[in-house]
Amino acid sequence: MSGLDNLRTRLQFNGGNAQIKRMNEDKLKTLKKALLYSYQSATAELNDGRLFRCLINPDKIKNQYDNKIISIPFEDICLNDTSEKRKTSEGIQTIGMKPGDVFRWVENGTDWIVYLRRLEETAYFRAEIRRCKYSVDIDGTTYKVYAARNDVNEIDWRNQKDINWNDIDYKIEMYITKDEKTEAFFHRFAIIELDNKP
Repeated sequence: MSGLDNLRTRLQFNGGNAQIKRMNEDKLKTLKKALLYSYQSATAELNDGRLFRCLINPDKIKNQYDNKIISIPFEDICLNDTSEKRKTSEGIQTIGMKPGDVFRWVENGTDWIVYLRRLEETAYFRAEIRRCKYSVDIDGTTYKVYAARNDVNEIDWRNQKDINWNDIDYKIEMYITKDEKTEAFFHRFAIIELDNKP
């Protein structure tokens, strides 16, 4: 084998001829090691019941919301796959996580919605997630949602004929999976129940 063939083989092993492919391969290898040995490693249970390792890093926590950042390979070995191939490279499955998906963080039993993907990350899926504390029932389907009132710093006072009053703030911010049912249901004056209250 000539030196050039040897170099070509080494490049292919490390991701390919293009530098960006090699950088992505290195970042993916680093993520997969962190999935095993990092303090932030976690297990995500997808809606279809499959379990995958991921990293959940802290981002922001406020009274109204809890934001974190998830990093998960585009494809990996499913932890609860019972087939013979599950521990080999033949058992690798496409994870398919995308914005709008809700998953369960297995270690602490909380639900999270993926809402903002980091498009600059091309080696693996990376996105911001927000904790879902409520459930909404729409046409017999239960959706886990994030819902909270906006942080209001001032009160809107009204004055008419020497009578002062402030308007009730009916605004609420809610993140829910977008599909055919939710798009058909949500319109002006739609009523939902959160925590058994309309």
